[in-house]
Amino acid sequence: SKVDIVVTILFYADVIGSIAAKLAKVPVIICWAAGSTPRGSKNSGLRHIYSYRIIRYFFDKIVSVSEGTRRFLIKERNIPFNLLTVIHYGVDVEKYKIMNLDQKRRELGVDGRDFVIGVVARLTKQKGHIYLIEAAKEIVKKYPNTKFLLVGDGPLRVMLEKKVAEYNLRENFIFLGFRDDVNQLLNVMDIFVLPSLWEGLPNVILEAMACGKPVVATAVDGTPEAVIDNETGILVPPKDPQALEEAIVRLLSNSSEMKRLGENSRKRIEEFFSINYQASRFEELYTQLLRKKVSRIYV
Repeated sequence: SKVDIVVTILFYADVIGSIAAKLAKVPVIICWAAGSTPRGSKNSGLRHIYSYRIIRYFFDKIVSVSEGTRRFLIKERNIPFNLLTVIHYGVDVEKYKIMNLDQKRRELGVDGRDFVIGVVARLTKQKGHIYLIEAAKEIVKKYPNTKFLLVGDGPLRVMLEKKVAEYNLRENFIFLGFRDDVNQLLNVMDIFVLPSLWEGLPNVILEAMACGKPVVATAVDGTPEAVIDNETGILVPPKDPQALEEAIVRLLSNSSEMKRLGENSRKRIEEFFSINYQASRFEELYTQLLRKKVSRIYV
């Protein structure tokens, strides 16, 4: 059967997939751009820059996951504005929802009186865990019954574990590694934190918000499009442990504020970031582009 639309995502698929689709005379070719990368990283070299400047001519549209990513593509990859459109990620709001999981807290060794701060992310430099550990030194002085759940694994695990031990925080930190119960773990948390140095649009923030959690995150790239400062969470500068500490302590000292931000988070996801809303946006785009290219339309 004939293929009417090809969607590519990530570098090699973008290059090989777009060329193959063009040679196969596929009517509509779309690139789904999922992130941004800082200068100096392996994905920001000349190979990436010049490849995208060539293959952009094969695409009918490049879908950016955030306005932040669109700005990156225009500035760093010289992509024309009119070739770009933004469709945010969507969350399964039935899977990621508010749940009471006291049993899960007990499984993790978390006391009912403990505050739980959580991060779900690969243990890499990009995700900024080290800045949370620095902030934790001061947080536990004010709230010694605070537990920090680090969900995920990666090349920095040993270094981060050593830093936790160096600061005498072993009793406060729990390294959980990779898990398949993230929706439950998010519900164990009182506050979700993501201190990233850069992002496209972090899915895990949307998932935490869908679970009704207040978010403390760095104001990088697409994150402020999801987290509205002082409405669904608190935004802080990257690489700033003091700002992280102040934001977290502010919430720990005000349960009504935590509740308000968490409730607003869930409402925002339901309205703007559900998987159904994302799917409808893609359906509209597919139909619009097909109308321009082919006489038959599948609806």
